[in-house]
Amino acid sequence: MPTQGFGTPPSSTGFPSIPNNTFAGQMGSAIDVNGMSGGLWGVSLGTGLVNEAGRGIKIVAPITNITKGIGYLGSGVNIGIHGYNLYHDRSGENWARLGVNGFIVGLNLVNLAVPGLGTGLSIGVGYIEMAGGFNWFYNMF
Repeated sequence: MPTQGFGTPPSSTGFPSIPNNTFAGQMGSAIDVNGMSGGLWGVSLGTGLVNEAGRGIKIVAPITNITKGIGYLGSGVNIGIHGYNLYHDRSGENWARLGVNGFIVGLNLVNLAVPGLGTGLSIGVGYIEMAGGFNWFYNMF
């Protein structure tokens, strides 16, 4: 019988026959390639891969919480600075700056409806504000 792929005769599925222990230990446990019990063409991943993903989540989750906290702190500082400026100079420009920055912080509420969208919007509008995109509005007052 002619050989294909890995040098073994084709299996009944038409694909090369691979010994079941070929990938043992690569993903934390064996991958069943020849059996049709799991996944596409019988490929089922072992629990080792799932355990690695769980370990990654345990590492990333605290970092995410820390960066969220830093973001909330930054938003509070931003509003505080514009509130302080308004307190000392009640000009229309400072009212406008406080309003625009309050709007930027408020865009994060969009995350309640569509997770991630509010963050993207607030970063985008914040960048526009930082680059001077609202100076025309501030100068109106």
